[in-house]
Amino acid sequence: MKKGLLGFLLVCAIGLTGCATHIAQPTSAPMAAKVKLGTFTKVELSKCVISDKLRGSNESAIKKIDENLLKDISGALQNVSQVAEPKNFTAGSGTLQIIPEIKDIKFIGGAARFMVGAMAGSSAVLISLTCKDAATGDVVAQGEFYKSGNAYSGSWSIGVSDNMMLDDVAREIGNYLSANR
Repeated sequence: MKKGLLGFLLVCAIGLTGCATHIAQPTSAPMAAKVKLGTFTKVELSKCVISDKLRGSNESAIKKIDENLLKDISGALQNVSQVAEPKNFTAGSGTLQIIPEIKDIKFIGGAARFMVGAMAGSSAVLISLTCKDAATGDVVAQGEFYKSGNAYSGSWSIGVSDNMMLDDVAREIGNYLSANR
């Protein structure tokens, strides 16, 4: 009888704690742009750079971040085009090159949320953004951006809050670029 109760309490404790997500938030705010980003006549946005180690099960999240970044950056700056990767950038004066790099990500999809709920842990993403002047190669703006989706709200919403984090991080980047326009 006591073993059964102890086992039940252990399962409840595990269920209440969930799996930890160990993605560190940035320690400093993004730098103010060295030049007004609105002075560039053309903007080239690379799709997210990410290591193969992180790519695996995060493909749908990465695709959504790329879509959201294009939408939000196009709202912040003019003449934005997207390229597959930084090596596809073109050189030229008046061009701003934007490179988002996913430094770390843990995305819990709706199916996992439905099956195991909060025990799947929190979702989180850390993106490093670098903006370069194509003519000189100088970094004109950069920063790190972090967003997370809470395990419990993800569980209650069956993954909606996890997906909202993908929108939120792109919106924060768009707001940063707009503020430095």
